[in-house]
Amino acid sequence: MNWIRGLAILAGTSIALAASPAWSQPPGKGALEYPTLKPPLIRAQVELGARLAGEAITILENASEVEQLEKAKALVSKSYVLLRYATAGIEMISADTSTRTNPGLKIALDWIWDARQRNINAGIAIGNSVAWPGDREQFKSQALDLLGPVPELAQRASVLIR
Repeated sequence: MNWIRGLAILAGTSIALAASPAWSQPPGKGALEYPTLKPPLIRAQVELGARLAGEAITILENASEVEQLEKAKALVSKSYVLLRYATAGIEMISADTSTRTNPGLKIALDWIWDARQRNINAGIAIGNSVAWPGDREQFKSQALDLLGPVPELAQRASVLIR
C-alpha cells in the first residue's frame, strides 16, 4: 500500500514540476475536473466528492434494480476522481518549496487517501452486486460499510484545506 502512495506522490511531484504556476484548465473540462494549485478549488473538489459519496449511499440503501446500482457505482467513481484531483493538488502544493505549506494539508491528505481507498473498494463491491445477483445484498451491505465514513472523512479534510 505504501508503494502505491509513493508512486502517486512521485506522479504528483512530476506534474508539479512540469506545470507552470499559471496552469490553465484543460479544454472541455469543468472547473473541478483537473488538478489545481488553488485551495478553494481543491476544497470544492473534496466537498463535491463527499456529496457524491453521500448520494451513492442513499441510492444503495434503497437500491433494488441493477440501474440503481450502476448509478451508485458511477457516483462512487466520480467521487473518487474528484478526490484524486484534490490529492494531486495538495501534493503539488506540498512539493512547492518556495512557499510555506499549511501543516493541516498532511492530515487532510491522509483523510482523503482513506476516502479514496474506501471508494475503490466500495465500487468493487457494487460491481460484484451487479454481477452476482444471488449475493447482491451481501455486496450492497459491504459497499455501504465501506462508503459510510467517506462523506465525513472528506468533509473533515475540506476544513483543513486553506
